[in-house]
Amino acid sequence: MSNIIKKVLAYRALSFVVGFAVTYMWWGTWQQSFLFTVVLLSTMTIVHYLFEKWWDRNKKFPEWE
Repeated sequence: MSNIIKKVLAYRALSFVVGFAVTYMWWGTWQQSFLFTVVLLSTMTIVHYLFEKWWDRNKKFPEWE
């Protein structure tokens, strides 16, 4: 497994715990909080991975360093 995938998954695991806690405090139901957190973080995991791949491919721009 590549380092990018490990990094993304580790961050998303932490994000899941925090996201679930915040949405549970907001809505007060674990079912709604869990579903919302799963959908949001699944989407954001894919977006984060694609962004990391795009960023790595575009390191040719010196002003980004």
